[in-house]
Amino acid sequence: TLIVASVIVFALVLYVFHSPILQAAGRYLAPTGKEHAEVAVVEGAQIIEKSLLAAGAQLFQKGTVEQILVVLQQPTREAEIPLLPLDYPDLVRTELQLMGVPAEKAEVMSVPIESHPVTLSEARFVTARLAQRNLRTAVLVAEGFHSRRSYALYKQEGRKYNLHVVPYSFFGEYRPNSWWKDKQGISDFLSELFKLAYYVVN
Repeated sequence: TLIVASVIVFALVLYVFHSPILQAAGRYLAPTGKEHAEVAVVEGAQIIEKSLLAAGAQLFQKGTVEQILVVLQQPTREAEIPLLPLDYPDLVRTELQLMGVPAEKAEVMSVPIESHPVTLSEARFVTARLAQRNLRTAVLVAEGFHSRRSYALYKQEGRKYNLHVVPYSFFGEYRPNSWWKDKQGISDFLSELFKLAYYVVN
């Protein structure tokens, strides 16, 4: 029948062209711009991975950004990571200096997270602070497929202050052009795709 034939044709097309299709899907969830900006914002977490710091430092060393702002999330006491050193922000600053970022060009900002969605709370806080400093351009350094959702929220909040946000996606555990060959890549892609759909619907 026509339906069966259509399904077979679709399956053949998907089989033959699956790599380009999956690569395009990956690029959508992990956008990366190439514009110069005043500051690189390394997206927040309670603990920042060293590889993500290195990605921000590399943008500084290339001259893509003029300074780096690392965001540390401060959740409610119930959600805090136990035994996190009180001087953790200083440790992050030191790590950036070891990566070649001068102390005066590196800042660590603690952001209180009191409500969900966490990324939206962070974006509202950070963009407002950047606007107070009269900054107008920022590169958002985010991890992998989480980048699309983070970028959308930072861009949304940045518009309120005429702040132009450029996305920069960093991958550490697997290659973005073959993410479907890695179990973690598949898990991350599906998880972020679902969360993005939830944001759009709600």
